[in-house]
Amino acid sequence: MTVPPSASSPGTPDSLATFVLINIPIPTSTPTEISPYTPTPSPTPVPSSTPTPEPKVNVLIRSCDTGFDVFNQMGKVTNTYVTIQNVGNREVTNLNAILQTNDEERIHPDKSYSMQDLPSGYEISLKLTEDTANNIDTTITVNVNSAEGVNISVSKASCQQRRPDQDIIKKIGGLFVIKQISPSQ
Repeated sequence: MTVPPSASSPGTPDSLATFVLINIPIPTSTPTEISPYTPTPSPTPVPSSTPTPEPKVNVLIRSCDTGFDVFNQMGKVTNTYVTIQNVGNREVTNLNAILQTNDEERIHPDKSYSMQDLPSGYEISLKLTEDTANNIDTTITVNVNSAEGVNISVSKASCQQRRPDQDIIKKIGGLFVIKQISPSQ
């Protein structure tokens, strides 16, 4: 760019001042957003050492025998003595025990037993009865189920004994009574 000299500038009127414009880029800064929040890492979950309560039930056929049931107008019947133990860490509810045999003739009123709950660490012993056929070797199965999903079947292949085993009946203690599990069992 050429500019003529001004009247107040020294020099000759024919002299010209020359200016060179240089375009120098001026760096501009991009604003950086600074957050006052500094995230801290969240702790990794550690599995709890507290076990989840689970039902665990043992079903023991203690003995069986045959007899006659004149009170219900039935002939030969098979009696089964069973103990149900809650060895889990949770109460078992709506517990049902049902006796089935391979030679059932009529439905006996004592072939099943239901109870509202069986606390953890407790047991109940039952006598279940089924009307069975004469001159047939009776195989028994006890099915136990509950609201928590317990579903157990226990069988005994032969039940020919004519009298109850008194030693086992004494060891059971009492029928249809909820009691704490004995350490000797």
